[in-house]
Amino acid sequence: MKLININKKRNRIKITLFGSIKINLICRKRILCKDFKNYIHNKIKSYLNNNFSDEIYFYSNPYCGNKWEFSFKGNNANKLLRLFHKIYDINSVKQCYDLFENQESKNLYIDVLLFRLLGPQKVRLPLSEISKWENIKKIHDKLFFQQFDETKNIYNLSSMGYDIRIITSKHWIFENLCTYQYIYENIKPKEGDFVIDGGACFGDNSLCFASMVGPKGHVYSFELLENNIAIFNKNIELNSKYKENITIIKKALYKNSKEDFSIIPSGGATRINNERSSCKEKIKTLSLDDAVSQGEIKRIDFIKLDIEGAELNCLEGAKNSIKTFKPQMAISLYHCDSDYCDILLYLKSLVPEYKFYFNHHTAIAWESILYVTTDIAEPL
Repeated sequence: MKLININKKRNRIKITLFGSIKINLICRKRILCKDFKNYIHNKIKSYLNNNFSDEIYFYSNPYCGNKWEFSFKGNNANKLLRLFHKIYDINSVKQCYDLFENQESKNLYIDVLLFRLLGPQKVRLPLSEISKWENIKKIHDKLFFQQFDETKNIYNLSSMGYDIRIITSKHWIFENLCTYQYIYENIKPKEGDFVIDGGACFGDNSLCFASMVGPKGHVYSFELLENNIAIFNKNIELNSKYKENITIIKKALYKNSKEDFSIIPSGGATRINNERSSCKEKIKTLSLDDAVSQGEIKRIDFIKLDIEGAELNCLEGAKNSIKTFKPQMAISLYHCDSDYCDILLYLKSLVPEYKFYFNHHTAIAWESILYVTTDIAEPL
């Protein structure tokens, strides 16, 4: 009887002990989250003191940029903090902030989120500096070869290290090529790599990737819109030596294969319509896991995705391939507010050894890119 009481007492002690540890851990987590919440709150209050009025900062770049329509949400820091938490969830933002490998990525990640909340009147991003775009314009002018039509030119990219002539938009040169949008240090396609180019548009990135991977590598280019594919084929004709290194796939990258979606055509921003409208132009979906398992794609070493908000859905359809091949990635985050947290946390759950970096490639809320690798990013 006495022994039973002792055991009961011990059990109570153990329960109390483990309960205390759990409570302490919860309290510590709450303190850390509170500290981070205060950090965000203080940054909001600091940025609210700014008043940048020059309208040029509402454009993605000052020479050929598109305007970002932004509605100012007021000067009440407490309300804005609550709105920030509602949009992004501060606890998830804190988790993602801690996942970035360098302070530069951490700082820029927070500034971009606050820019999306407060707008260009209050927050300046690195490419808000006009002098940087002036330098990019000089590069653009050097690359220009001849006009192709009213919206596109032919560029010679040899001075950028690519043996390519390409038909593309001025916008792509300014905000993609010259800012190295899908490259971060050694996170990029390498010789012999098999690359996924999700959202290939005119094939400008695909051809750059093909020149990087060489004859032993391959680029699988996914594009929805027939008009874009027509320009892509013209680009392949201009650069015929890469013809065997590129496969164009007119399917939508998605979680499940063989689904039918209508297309919302919009040039480089063409996307699938999740509501399956009565639009005449339809597209079939394909998951990367199915493409690999069926032998359409041998392996995956690098994934670039800019597919207008379907990025997470595509990655969910590549779950097994990501676990198997652990590819490097350059993923667009800016189409959906939730992607700024959900994509990082999803990839970390698949491959715990993944390391993350962040960069942003315009003066407004567009072109946030997440870079993913199992190695430390460093110059080659």
